[in-house]
Amino acid sequence: MTAFESAVAMGNPAGVLRVAQVIRRLALASGRKKALSVSNSILSHLPCMSPAVRVLLYDVFGILEVAMCVGFEQEKRVGRLTFADVRLIGANALRENAFCTSEVAAAFTLEHEISVASSLLKGLPFRIRYIPRSLETRSASQQVQLLQWLESSLILSNYENWGVEKPLEMIELELVPHRTDEFLEISNMYLRHSVYVDSRRLLTPNLHAKLRFASRSEALRLRTVTEERCRLLTLKNAAASASSHVEGTSHGGMGRW
Repeated sequence: MTAFESAVAMGNPAGVLRVAQVIRRLALASGRKKALSVSNSILSHLPCMSPAVRVLLYDVFGILEVAMCVGFEQEKRVGRLTFADVRLIGANALRENAFCTSEVAAAFTLEHEISVASSLLKGLPFRIRYIPRSLETRSASQQVQLLQWLESSLILSNYENWGVEKPLEMIELELVPHRTDEFLEISNMYLRHSVYVDSRRLLTPNLHAKLRFASRSEALRLRTVTEERCRLLTLKNAAASASSHVEGTSHGGMGRW
């Protein structure tokens, strides 16, 4: 086990960063290019790795294997984006540590987060994004955090129980300035709804309740249409029957003359 792997196993993110700094200085002095790595065998034996350390390995040191080991296998369904949840916890832990924040700030750019979001969300059965204009009033760091929320169960859990008979193709989220601006729109396989953020909370409409109401309304509409068509068909058949009866009576009368 290398010094860097030992620091990772200990689980202290500040310790990992300090060891990495020393190793990089030594590598620079000796002319070595790749000094930091963690073997897959080490990763497979660290199921309790700190979320903050896992984020450092993934986002700062580019060790992407931490997203694919110890229970984080990516399957094409919402419930398996577990790594995104752990990453969100780890990123928040790093923000609360002054030393870590100063050391890793350069790594968490908007471009980096867009790339990570694309990677973590690509296995979903639908596309999901924020409406760009609703992000314009937010700072770069706020946009990064919003994208991290988008990748996690804070947002994605809203769509876990969506009926397979009506799969979604696109979900668009729009940030709104006031909670009273909440809205939800659905058309065919396209869903659009609000996201409200205040005091570090993220609030979305009660999608399941609203969609159940929408389903009931649609069912009522279809039933009304069906009943109206049945009524018209019944009237048409009755009219045809009456016409046939009158015609038959007329022919019978002529025979008696």
